[in-house]
Amino acid sequence: MFESLSLALAISLILGLSGDGQKDKHSGQFGALVVTATAIVSAEIKNDDWHDVAIFVNVKNTGENAACSSFSTKLKGAYDLEYGENSLVGLRSHVPSPPRVWQMLPGEESKGAYVFYVKNGVDPIELVVKLESRSIRCDSAQGGNRDGVILPDEIKLDVHDLPAPKTTEYSASQEYGPDSGVPNAGARGYRVPMCLYCPPAEYSSEAMAAKVQGVVVLMATITADGDVTDIRITKGLGYGLDEEAVDAVQRWRFRPALGPDGKPAAVRQAIQVSFRLR
Repeated sequence: MFESLSLALAISLILGLSGDGQKDKHSGQFGALVVTATAIVSAEIKNDDWHDVAIFVNVKNTGENAACSSFSTKLKGAYDLEYGENSLVGLRSHVPSPPRVWQMLPGEESKGAYVFYVKNGVDPIELVVKLESRSIRCDSAQGGNRDGVILPDEIKLDVHDLPAPKTTEYSASQEYGPDSGVPNAGARGYRVPMCLYCPPAEYSSEAMAAKVQGVVVLMATITADGDVTDIRITKGLGYGLDEEAVDAVQRWRFRPALGPDGKPAAVRQAIQVSFRLR
């Protein structure tokens, strides 16, 4: 009996089935490429009608050969509305680039995020991932199918119940420190500034040698001109990463927040800079 139970469990795991016999609604496959939607985050409202939504995705090559392909995506929302990818400024500046699937080796995986510009009041429902070729083999023509495997043209991943990401590459939070006399972003009628130019922080050689990873939290004033001033470290990592975070953020440029009167205003903003070894 136990052998039969173990065999049934093994088959269930191989097929990727859950306890109710259904496939994971957040995952899909193009042959050996497993695509999984892992998290969702929305940006602060940019204006009265629209905001950004980022879907975090993990792609893994579970096969024995290298995979070469490319994806296109769209987001389906309530009311049968659809949205294409947004590669412009805004939340795109705060989250990782989309996963890289070109020349993905066996066992290799890539994580990233797709960003969409969505009408306010529209709940995201489904991420549609389309395969741009008929094969994922690197030695196949884009229109061919030399591996003999029939691949779906697209897969649909449920995103409506995804959690928020545990960390992002760069993010602005609303964890504020002591009152500095400058209003906090997102409070008392003040909106949140959006980063227009956010060059990544460099890894210090000391931190790289020690394999240190984590998040540096800074408090800064974003001026009405979009500059960053009065940067203070509220949570550091040491190993030179605190200084690297400050050096990077002081070069960032923002679309300034709007005050209650609708005019650009200086605000105090918490900024998280994540350091991850790749």
